[in-house]
Amino acid sequence: MSAALRIVSGTLVGLVAMGSPTDGHAAVTACTMRETRAAFVSFSGAFNTGDYRRLNTLFAGPAWFRWYSSSAPGARFDPQARQRNTLMAYFRARHAQRDRFRLLSFTFNGNALGYGNFVWKMERSAADFRAGARFTVEAKGAAVCEGASARFIVMSVGAAER
Repeated sequence: MSAALRIVSGTLVGLVAMGSPTDGHAAVTACTMRETRAAFVSFSGAFNTGDYRRLNTLFAGPAWFRWYSSSAPGARFDPQARQRNTLMAYFRARHAQRDRFRLLSFTFNGNALGYGNFVWKMERSAADFRAGARFTVEAKGAAVCEGASARFIVMSVGAAER
């Protein structure tokens, strides 16, 4: 397990609710597997097509957002990983490098403190890594829900498997 994924495992349990994930109009509820998976599938499509507006709506606002981290390609670690206001620029830079991924598996691990926790495995490729060759990556994340809308508060993309 990569260092980024170990950080997520240890930190998700300690997250404390600090206001609304978006705009404060709906009550926060425990995310279901269906809501979380649907949001993740939407994220995958938006990431691959460069739909930054949709990507922006899928991540919680600054009060709830904790981080989006990634190993290479496009390494994003602290302190940048915790900066919600730079996330769309990061996605634009990754899209410019033809960074794409294909979901291989998705596992919903249930709720802890109201956060829907999940892991996924993907096949990924990017022009600036291994000459664009595909590679496999594991990742973890967590979401909060307002009604039926999941918003990601944490995502950590691990290192390429050898």
